[in-house]
Amino acid sequence: MPGRRSIPVLLAGLCLGLALVLTRLDVPGLPITPVDTALHDWRIAAVAPPARETRVVIVAVDEPSLREIGAWPWPRETLAELIERLRGDYDVAAVGLDVLLPEPGREPGGDARLARAVADPGVLLAQALSFAADPPGGAGRPAQGVRVEGARLADLPRASGFVGNTQALAEASRAGHITPIVDGDGAIRRFAPLVCLSEGCYDILGLTVLRAFLGAEHLELQRGAGVWDAAYRLHLGGEATGISVPLDRSLETRLPYRQDSEGFLYVSAADVLARRVPARVLANRPVLVGATAVGLADSVPTPREGLAPGVAVHAQVLTAALDGAFPVRPRAAGVLLLFVDLLLAAAAVGLYVRRSALAGPAGLILMAGLWLVVNLIAWHRAGLDLPPAEPVVLAALLLVALTPLRLLGAERQWRRLYRQFSRYLPPPVIRELVRSGADPADLEAQRREITVMFADMRGFTPVAERRSPEALAALMQRVFSEFTAVIHRHRGTVDKYMGDSVMAFWGAPLADTDHRAHAYTAARDLLVTAERLSDELREEGEGVSIRLGIGLHTGPATVGNLGSTMRRTYTALGDTVNVAARLQALSNRRGEPLLLSAQTREGLGEAPELRCLGPEAIRGRSAAVVLYGLGEGV
Repeated sequence: MPGRRSIPVLLAGLCLGLALVLTRLDVPGLPITPVDTALHDWRIAAVAPPARETRVVIVAVDEPSLREIGAWPWPRETLAELIERLRGDYDVAAVGLDVLLPEPGREPGGDARLARAVADPGVLLAQALSFAADPPGGAGRPAQGVRVEGARLADLPRASGFVGNTQALAEASRAGHITPIVDGDGAIRRFAPLVCLSEGCYDILGLTVLRAFLGAEHLELQRGAGVWDAAYRLHLGGEATGISVPLDRSLETRLPYRQDSEGFLYVSAADVLARRVPARVLANRPVLVGATAVGLADSVPTPREGLAPGVAVHAQVLTAALDGAFPVRPRAAGVLLLFVDLLLAAAAVGLYVRRSALAGPAGLILMAGLWLVVNLIAWHRAGLDLPPAEPVVLAALLLVALTPLRLLGAERQWRRLYRQFSRYLPPPVIRELVRSGADPADLEAQRREITVMFADMRGFTPVAERRSPEALAALMQRVFSEFTAVIHRHRGTVDKYMGDSVMAFWGAPLADTDHRAHAYTAARDLLVTAERLSDELREEGEGVSIRLGIGLHTGPATVGNLGSTMRRTYTALGDTVNVAARLQALSNRRGEPLLLSAQTREGLGEAPELRCLGPEAIRGRSAAVVLYGLGEGV
């Protein structure tokens, strides 16, 4: 029978073993994969993107191009003319077409002209590959592959099928593959830089274009240089170019996504064909041609943004290779993580053996947070891809297993936390929950028409920088308490606080036929409250001026207890929420204290203080939103 003090050691050992099984065994359906991808996405989003990327140009088949030239697919003569313009008139260094052409064109002579255009060594085509066990029959023909030296060092990924181009195009040109690895949530985080068919091997299109730009005719696969290097490196044109891509043991690479897709330089294909683009914009640069028009459905989810044009992913590959910015999964990563796990487990046992009931949970959370900080620094500063989830999962398991040994008042604490739910919802909502007998954590998601508000404190960063964390926390608690009281007074639900912003909505969970009016009067009241708080803070010598930018939008949304199996919260999701957030950001840029959409305005009746500001294009929406704001002097 183990002694009392040995029980934490046994539990810690079991937790360590379970964490290794969950994170290191490639078993489909394990619940750890979403944790790992979420932490990986957090690493990417944690640092702002660099300045605009102009070394690579994307020639976009966009909406203006479709209006001017016609519906897609375009005639082969038009594509040939586009290539000739780029290589001849604009003297671009290399052109990669993120376009598949497996079927012959309908116009006479078009295929022949396009074949002559792509015979240029600086023009590269695309082909899609399939890894399915039972792939559909291939369409078109695969193009010429790339010579790979050192290919016998590893078992290169092999595709089971393909979609290529017409025989004439495939024989005339080289091609890169456009088949990244799609994760379970549909996002693209990894890719295989090199994939083989029986006809040959193909690097991904971004690397193919970069090789043409550098004049590198072949690839060279080598083993990593040490335990802190990747398992393999794929050198473009051998070591002479100085450019290589690190590969893990599966011969895959993570995309760093240093740029938003909007950070690349785009020019419209129609402008290129009409010679409206200045020559200096394109000259001597690698160019990728691809679809960005929404209707062409060539958009993919990425960790940095919701949807990005597929061609922008290839631009990410090209620029990351050019800068040597691909993260390295070191061969010693497994040993390093095991050391971190053992250190974490030993520290947890030491903390829980102590008599302080809070030492264990607080210490585990602190150590998990410290690991995430170290992991983030290693990713962004050293370019190391250390798997983030394993120590976090171990900390969670230790927390669950060891906490009952010391936190004898856990039930009382959870009741206290449950009572704190009233801070986020107004009293009528709490009373309805009590009357219904429902557990707030079990409220099912439902579709409702609601009015959503985002309110942001403008120019608050300098205020935060001048205060200690304790003083800033006290100030924010005071401000948000006032704002929450206003929202609750007008029957609103506080969704969340985000830095110096607050999100709230009206119309759920309680039905409210006047949710537009309640949201609007709450927004007006918030502006008045902000002015009053500013006066009070100035009188107290704080020197703080609170100025708000507010956005209101009404529409359908999904509301309910949403989130993961580990954390759920009552919130709203959908396009209505996104538009409200866009209006709030737009209010800052336009200097308006309050912007509301026509959908919100139509339910307010007489409101002479509002003036129509006209339609405004909103990013992510095809239709403009008609805006209203407060009149002068209001």
